[in-house]
Amino acid sequence: MLPALCLLAASLLAPAVLPQDPAAAPPPGAGLVPEFHMPALVEETLPNGLHVVVCARPGRSLVDVRLALRAGAWLEGDWAGTGISHYFEHLVAGGSTEARTEEESKLRVRALGGMKSATTDADRTWVYVTTVPEGLEQALDLLADWVAHLALPEAEVAREKEVILRELDLYADQDPRRAWELLHATAFRRHPARLPLQGFRERFAALAREDLVEFHRRYYVPGNAVLAVVGDVDASRARNLARAAFSGWRAGRVPEPYLPAEPAQLGRRFARLPGVGRRASVALGWRTVALDHEDMILLDTLQAITGSGSDSRLWRRVVDSEGLCGSLRVLSRTPALGGGLFAVLADAAPEEVARLEQVVQEELWRIAEQGVEQAEVERAALKMYAEVVFGLESVEDLAQTLTRDFLQTGDCCYTETYLALLRAVTPERVRACAARYLRPERLTVAIVGPPEAGGGEAPGAGQVETPAAGPPAQASAETLENGVRLRLFPEPGCGVVAIHAALAGGALLENEASAGASAILADLLLRGGRQEMAERLARLEARGGSASSYADRFALGLAVQALKEEAGEALDFVAGALGDASVAAEAFAAARQRARARVATRRARFDTDAEDRLFARVFPGSPLGLPLGGTEEALAALEAPAFENLARRALRAENVVIAVAGDFDPAAARARFALLELPGADGSPHIEAPPPALPAAGETVFLDTERSQATVMLVYAGASVEQEEERAALDLVDAWASGRRIASGPLYDALRGARDLVYYVQAEHRPMPGAGLFYAIAQCAPERYAEVVETLRAQVTALGQGHMDDEDLALARNVLLVSRQTAHQTQAARAYVAAAAGVYGLPADSEERYRERVRGVALERVNEAARRTFQGEGLLLVLWPKEVPRP
Repeated sequence: MLPALCLLAASLLAPAVLPQDPAAAPPPGAGLVPEFHMPALVEETLPNGLHVVVCARPGRSLVDVRLALRAGAWLEGDWAGTGISHYFEHLVAGGSTEARTEEESKLRVRALGGMKSATTDADRTWVYVTTVPEGLEQALDLLADWVAHLALPEAEVAREKEVILRELDLYADQDPRRAWELLHATAFRRHPARLPLQGFRERFAALAREDLVEFHRRYYVPGNAVLAVVGDVDASRARNLARAAFSGWRAGRVPEPYLPAEPAQLGRRFARLPGVGRRASVALGWRTVALDHEDMILLDTLQAITGSGSDSRLWRRVVDSEGLCGSLRVLSRTPALGGGLFAVLADAAPEEVARLEQVVQEELWRIAEQGVEQAEVERAALKMYAEVVFGLESVEDLAQTLTRDFLQTGDCCYTETYLALLRAVTPERVRACAARYLRPERLTVAIVGPPEAGGGEAPGAGQVETPAAGPPAQASAETLENGVRLRLFPEPGCGVVAIHAALAGGALLENEASAGASAILADLLLRGGRQEMAERLARLEARGGSASSYADRFALGLAVQALKEEAGEALDFVAGALGDASVAAEAFAAARQRARARVATRRARFDTDAEDRLFARVFPGSPLGLPLGGTEEALAALEAPAFENLARRALRAENVVIAVAGDFDPAAARARFALLELPGADGSPHIEAPPPALPAAGETVFLDTERSQATVMLVYAGASVEQEEERAALDLVDAWASGRRIASGPLYDALRGARDLVYYVQAEHRPMPGAGLFYAIAQCAPERYAEVVETLRAQVTALGQGHMDDEDLALARNVLLVSRQTAHQTQAARAYVAAAAGVYGLPADSEERYRERVRGVALERVNEAARRTFQGEGLLLVLWPKEVPRP
């Protein structure tokens, strides 16, 4: 599968032999798939072999500099199964070089307000820096130094090995990830697709520095890489800067991959491992083809027909009709290096696993026998087109797509060819494809879960300049006569529209008897409690749109995005969801079952489980202290009258804020939402958190966990969303202490960077209406607990002394502003921020006001906030493995 979210699409070492000429094929759906062109590019191959591509995106206020190398788990050759490519991911972005130390690189990145990182895939490694346009030259210089002149000092090599060993230990608690790896290990016998991306623990542990030096010599050569510069830049200047930065990278021989042929699979394969969760993680897979095969586009179409959206075949049967699972994903992976796989991933109760496998096989084989309708093919093509368009909004995603396309095919604009291939897809070709690959004897089943999970026995049967957008229309905020608050952000020419409807309340509307009801309401806003709404969602998704919903502690919401041509359909969908809350009994029961499955998934994640435990401790007696989404027991007991009472309280005009952003007609949006008929006030919820119950003199609380790792949280009171200056000041402290979700800062350095005590550490400032929390969270091996707590307390004490200087503040300010800009590039993000701000009682321009606060807050004000916040020892909340004696 090609689109930007594809995780395992692999590279080619030379331009691909593409499946066919799409222009020569009959175009049954050509009128439905719009013609697509990538933005204008400037490309050059340097004398040393490095290919450079520049894409200017004026007005984005960011630039992404991204280098991709053909170096991944499937290409490790002599080091197969060691995870050495992933090891380099940890070492290369910011590591010491011949010219500068790791600390010097870190300071330069922070001074740019930049984000640097690296990621590893099956066939490639990305190293990148995202920063402001003024930082382009320095970002290129840093990136070139990291990849060409990496020093690999023993201390960094040893430290990152310990980090990865702990990372591998953490993966032992992640059942879905283990099921995915088990599926590959069982389906493939020779191809490197059988190997885990991070390698086998024992093989990884045996790697020495000499292995890293040799791997770098072989794979980190310019002819094995592509560089993309995307953002608010002058294309010619950016190309010249790239040429200057990378011209000194010495050329080398490009390694050839070893890809042994996979023997034919003659019968069903099955594997099972014990898990840590109460539900089973199930992975069903059928081996398929590589990227250059003519069936690639047909398999992707099958994926869209069977698993893309709530109108897809498997979702309708497995989730809606039979209620066998709470989550369902269908994937088609067609890497250029082979190892293709069509997979269905789901979670299920142990007693439902065998039935799940049977139903999935029945639905997929029905396509092979009976075929699909032309309308299904057309809907799938539009969904695939829309996924590509939405996946190119941010500079990071566009840079990733350009580099991925080049490594796969030798063509930075292969996405154009991919979409054109959709025009040659016919129902008969899809049916024949299903019959070739989705046969019962080609199936592999992998299960990670409780021992009672079934499944052991097979069940029965060319580049064009993008037109310049005109001047943006005027943003507006108003309250309609019906009481609904509307916020409009038109941007003609962007090609997409996003709508976000937020309803004040969320978990605040709940009590112990109705815990989880807001999550059910969010689910039904999306899926509809009546057949009419289900049909509207199907129409929206059939035209390339998408919709999602959520419920958090202060609000619940409905988010929709669509191509501009479907703006009217998207407006109708949101208005219809809000305008009629009637729910059929069977729809309520199905939504309740899906909510129970989501609760199990939330509990399985260490970070969300820790958050729920924290809120229960500091907000006792408040709805905020209830587990977000409820508990399985509370949901099982929840009856329709309690749910309907909550729905009536939530769906009131004064609770609703709707934000629309993108390419739409503001007058049409006003007219559509003015027709909403919602009840008026009857004591709507007061959106405010009570003061957190935190100890004045410090307290340590241990709670049991099923996990093998300990989670440590040191908690203090933070700022509320209404305290604008205090909030900005503490956010700056957060950005300085641990990088605001970027791996940097004294807290990160002390616990992971320097002493390597933990794998995960982060400071988190959580402003809420009426209150706030500031906490540091780390996950560590139990034997490291005492040292971690001592170091954590020392770092927080240092924060409380308020010793940030002007240079620290400048670094924190850049980090914070760039992270906000990066997170708010898309129309969907813009609509979400505006709607959420309305629920919290903040003005429509709250994001712009917040950034001005960040730019203007004085150093002494930041230090005062730190001294005021970090007084005393705080609350130390520890989630401790119950099988390990407590310290």
